[in-house]
Amino acid sequence: MAKRYVQQGQVHTDHQRVLYKGGLKRLQEARQEKDGKRRGRLSFDALHFMKAVCAEPYCLPGKKFSPDPAGIDVHLRNSPKLAWMLSELEDIKAKLKPKKSSISAEMLDTANTYDDKVAIIRMMVAEDSGRVANVLKGMIKIA
Repeated sequence: MAKRYVQQGQVHTDHQRVLYKGGLKRLQEARQEKDGKRRGRLSFDALHFMKAVCAEPYCLPGKKFSPDPAGIDVHLRNSPKLAWMLSELEDIKAKLKPKKSSISAEMLDTANTYDDKVAIIRMMVAEDSGRVANVLKGMIKIA
């Protein structure tokens, strides 16, 4: 299992730690540059590199993306932010999955009075307004 380092609430893996050291070396080299414009560009490049290490350590500026050869599990362990993002996307996907309606349209056929039918329509709209809108759109297209 990859060793993790926690600093100021952020989790870093051994893989990221090595890359951060490289970024710090770049920043130190930029400080030695005499030309101000070049020093600014090198400093920005070093900071951009370190930001990329945090976001996705396998997709760094100026390098071709390549997943960890050891597989997706190792890749995700070395990239906690990507693992977190994928987990969040799965949660969102689960929340967006359509639910089976508990109110069937057949209830309208069994409702005896106008008031019963209105009550069922109100319950259907409250539960799933998108479904009701699609039914109405379908009725309009037919007419």
